[in-house]
Amino acid sequence: MSRQVLPTRDEHEATELAAGRGMASVAHDLNDQLTVICGFASLGGSASGASEQSNGYFALIDTAGQRAALLTRELIALEHARSKPS
Repeated sequence: MSRQVLPTRDEHEATELAAGRGMASVAHDLNDQLTVICGFASLGGSASGASEQSNGYFALIDTAGQRAALLTRELIALEHARSKPS
């Protein structure tokens, strides 16, 4: 039976740092896509000739996109706080 070697504290911290950077990168990319979604929802809602029902749907899309963008900003801020040296 072989024994598993546990990572050192430095290896563990390096792994966490790399994972955090990956998370922040994904959050930035997601935020970029949400900006596009919210922008088009805003354009669609302000288009002349759009029905009241369509305007309501565009407003819901924009609201959902804004909430998701807030979550990604919180993830980015969390990662920045975690990556600062103590």
